[in-house]
Amino acid sequence: MKRLGISVCAVIVSATLAGRVQGQGGFRGGGPGGAGGGASAIEHVTVHGSALDGIRGESADRQVTIYLPASYRGDQARRYPVVYLLPGSGDRDNAFTGPLANLQASADRLGSAAGFSSPIVVAPNALPPIAGNDSNATAWEKFIAEDLVAFIDMRYRTIAGRISRGLAGYSTGGSNVLRIGMKRSGVFSSLYMMSPDLQPGANAEWLMMVESNAENLKKCYAIAIDIGSKDPSLAAARQLKEALVRLKVPHSYEEYDGDSTNRLNERIDRNLLPFFSKVLAASANPTSPAVQ
Repeated sequence: MKRLGISVCAVIVSATLAGRVQGQGGFRGGGPGGAGGGASAIEHVTVHGSALDGIRGESADRQVTIYLPASYRGDQARRYPVVYLLPGSGDRDNAFTGPLANLQASADRLGSAAGFSSPIVVAPNALPPIAGNDSNATAWEKFIAEDLVAFIDMRYRTIAGRISRGLAGYSTGGSNVLRIGMKRSGVFSSLYMMSPDLQPGANAEWLMMVESNAENLKKCYAIAIDIGSKDPSLAAARQLKEALVRLKVPHSYEEYDGDSTNRLNERIDRNLLPFFSKVLAASANPTSPAVQ
């Protein structure tokens, strides 16, 4: 299997599932028609995560926003790769479909281009920072990698394999991608961290976790990190990059001119969505990796 090289510069759900849903939403949006016609959709559902039942002060019922490509309704035989997109601390699940970025417009436009592999995009309500190894951090990790993935694979027409699952996040969501991705390489094949919140005071802990999970990170098909030149986590991100180089973990790394927010929509449009179109297996895209 070909991998990306190193770049150092640049609905009722069965009770056997962990998740249950209380959902609403439908097909709406102004995207171009895909195969079989129709428009893209934004759905809002509530997923119960059994992994979160024991966390005091947190609801185990989490709001989740889901983007379905324009072709989803019309092409009933087609299955889709999935990108799990984690917002930053304090942001909600709808952060990428309004408050911070217009993911739907970007995905619709790219979805009409030849060779672009349209994914389902799943954004759960924000998680707290989960860098540590305490029981709460483990529970949040389990919610994403087990409860939420099981729910999405049951409810939607996904390609239910690791090579067709990507994990991405912004700010605190970006650092949570690192935590979950390096511990759950059997669930997610590719990782994208946008402006990961790796504050210098906690960076030693992150680096120790990367060191101890280096072999898991090497199992990833692709890893990408980007961060603004004015981001307060820039120095910590550079240390992360240096650690990945030293550990010989293939990845790409980019610094752009800006802070953590002023080019977020542009990075989703030009970087994140094309990245996952390339690295996630999808039967509709002959240039992507083979479905495993």
